[in-house]
Amino acid sequence: MTALLLLLLTALSPVARAIEEQPRNFRGIRSEGMGGVLYTTGNYSESLFGNPARLSEVDTWKFTMLETMVELNTNLIGSTSSLSNLKSASGASTISGASSLIGQNEHLLFQMMTAYYDPTFIGDLGFAFGLYAGAHTNLTVNFTTDVDSQTIMDVGPNFGFSHPFFNNQLSVGLNLHFLYRVSADSTLSSLDFLTGKKLALSNFGNQGFGVDADLGAYYHIPWELPWTRISIGMTISSLLKTHYSDLNAALMSGLGSRPTNNDRLIHWGVRFDFPDWWWFTAPLFSMEIQDTGDSQKRISFAKKTHFGTEGKLSRVFSLRLGLNQGYPTAGLGIDLPVVKLDLSTYGEELTGNAGGLEDRRVALRLAFEL
Repeated sequence: MTALLLLLLTALSPVARAIEEQPRNFRGIRSEGMGGVLYTTGNYSESLFGNPARLSEVDTWKFTMLETMVELNTNLIGSTSSLSNLKSASGASTISGASSLIGQNEHLLFQMMTAYYDPTFIGDLGFAFGLYAGAHTNLTVNFTTDVDSQTIMDVGPNFGFSHPFFNNQLSVGLNLHFLYRVSADSTLSSLDFLTGKKLALSNFGNQGFGVDADLGAYYHIPWELPWTRISIGMTISSLLKTHYSDLNAALMSGLGSRPTNNDRLIHWGVRFDFPDWWWFTAPLFSMEIQDTGDSQKRISFAKKTHFGTEGKLSRVFSLRLGLNQGYPTAGLGIDLPVVKLDLSTYGEELTGNAGGLEDRRVALRLAFEL
């Protein structure tokens, strides 16, 4: 009876299934605070990894000497010592260490970038360049003590191009990504650990170099209501759907080939810009449907929906709110000369259906910009 009950728990529990978070090359902290909306609102770095047409929508050039972002979930805050022990363990001690983490996801993200953006680089041609390095991981221990791992590390240059048409009513853009990727995206059986393997990329990782692209458009609807201006945006991301096998880039020994790749997906949305209201200047509201593609058919519609709003309290402070896959989000931006600071919190759905398993996360971004 006990064995049967354990089997049922394993089959029915959400954490006994593979993590179904959509892999992304980059996370924008402004987007996270605004419910995940990106393709109608993203500026600068968020356009370089979101809708490239948005590069023509910014007012001026920007040089980011360095931006860094750290993100973790609430589980990780209280589990650092257990994770450290799990990483160094091997054999039966790995299973023993994993047992204290059963039923919860551990999430950590770190990314950094140096970049230059110019909406009028040559005439009306917008240009962006960013040298990016980032890594994120999700680690879930199932009731069987199998470990579901989704770890991705990317390093490489990224280029963005955009151009407005029809008196700046329509903008079209293209991003190019040249990335070296290392990933470990699989369920690691407890039997692997019993044979002496450790929880390390050298045992379960894959690597490769790939070239990919994003194609986007942003359109200002020509008629306006007295109380709002409406725009629409659309992006096809991972247009080439690289398998990171374009070059033989075995930079780390002991790893396999063909790491996890990104799906080719369509994202679209509508944005409303409002007149200044109360204490807020330049308030906006956006709603988007993201991650539409063949490989995402089993993902519920609710998980693909994003709603976000932002208003500036002054030239320094910006407040953000939203719903990401049905979970509330919030963010604060502090825009000082040279120094930029952003905070956000959001909920990410780890299963294929909104409401299945929320992963609550907090993020901090620090940037030095001219």
